[in-house]
Amino acid sequence: MIANYERVLTLARQLELAEQLKLLRDLLSDISSDVSTEHEGKHNISELKGLGPEVWQGVDIAEYLQQERNSWAG
Repeated sequence: MIANYERVLTLARQLELAEQLKLLRDLLSDISSDVSTEHEGKHNISELKGLGPEVWQGVDIAEYLQQERNSWAG
C-alpha cells in the first residue's frame, strides 16, 4: 500500500502545475462523493433539538441534577 502511494506521489510530482491542480480537483471530487454516499441516511445530533420536552414537565431540574451527581459517588 505504501509503495503504491509513493509511486503515485512520485508520478504526481512530475506533472506540470496545471495537471497537478486538475489531479487535486478530480481527487477531491471523488473523495467528496465517497464521503457523501457514506453518510447518506445518517442524522445529525442537532436534529434532536426540542424533542421530548414533555419528559421534563413537572421535574425540578436542580433536584434531578443533584440526584444524578449523588449517584456518581457510588
